[in-house]
Formats: sequence, structure tokens, C-alpha cells
Amino acid sequence: MSRELRLPRQGVDEPGPPRVFSGLLSRSSSVRVGLTRFLAPRDEATVTSPQHLASLRSTPSSPCIGECRLDEEGVTCTGCRRTLTEIRLWGQMDDEGRWAVLRRLAQEEAAAEAR
Repeated sequence: MSRELRLPRQGVDEPGPPRVFSGLLSRSSSVRVGLTRFLAPRDEATVTSPQHLASLRSTPSSPCIGECRLDEEGVTCTGCRRTLTEIRLWGQMDDEGRWAVLRRLAQEEAAAEAR
């Protein structure tokens, strides 16, 4: 089943997702779906639609992309960039905790692109 996912526009000449999420969006479909829900459209008609409200209540998908390797320090997965603790606790986290992890990953992606 294919779903059309709309992301907010950056400006007239820059369609698509904000650059801050471009690396994560290219990584895997589960990350794209999770971040698309996080980056939900901001127009009032869409924000109040039953479909949009239901998507906000859904559980965020794992950012795992199946390339599980630890960094040199043995703390962070080089595939999804979560810490071992975050990976271990993902199944026990509530949705708020999972969104916090996804936000942190997006912030780190933005910082890396700014360098």
C-alpha cells in the first residue's frame, strides 16, 4: 500500500523536506515515515484532518536501517546513529521517548551538515 506523504516546503524555490532531514530521509523508509509524521503539514485544513490527527498518535518507526555496526568507541550504531542504550530500550520507550530520539538524530544531522 502506497501512501503519499507531504512535507512542508522551505520556500518557493526549494520544494521538499527541510535540508536538516535530508540525510535521514535518504537512509530508510522507516526513518522517512517517522520523520514525515514529525514534519507534518502545517496548513490548518490538514492539521485538523482526522487522518493527520491519527498519524500524530501513531507509534514512531524505528530508525534502524539494518546496517548495525558500532562506532570505534562501541557506543553508537553507525547505521542508525542511536546509542546502545537507545537501541536496547526502544521497545520499552513510549512514543514521546521515541520522538525525542528521532529529534536528537535530526539535530545531529543538521549539525553535521552545517560543518
